Amino acid sequence: MAWSPYDPFYDPSFTTADQQKSLGVKVSQISDGLSHTLLFGEKHIPLTKLAVGWWDCSTLNGNHYTCNLRAAGLYFTFARDYNDREWKFGSYHYGITPFVMCDGSVRKYSVDLPELLQERLAKRDDGEMNE
Repeated sequence: MAWSPYDPFYDPSFTTADQQKSLGVKVSQISDGLSHTLLFGEKHIPLTKLAVGWWDCSTLNGNHYTCNLRAAGLYFTFARDYNDREWKFGSYHYGITPFVMCDGSVRKYSVDLPELLQERLAKRDDGEMNE
């Protein structure tokens, strides 16, 4: 995985209260709208890393943050192929990545979705409502 100056895996100062243990977010704090904000998405696992350590671990284990932490937005593009070797959102459904939005709806986004739009969908209170 390539390091970038905004990488939450290497820079703990980049984390937000949403990512810190035992803190939650109230629906009223999602000011961009529930249907315009990502809640969770499918995690990418490189094809060559299936069933390999922290690459393919259960989110229920809690033993590695890589089991359940992914980032979206600038510097965090969606996985574009089956062997992309970074911890990203991705899918084996070719060309798309599925997400559950905060309103409970499920949407699929192209792996070529611009990084800026990915970031706007990932932020709950930036004032940008995107379709």
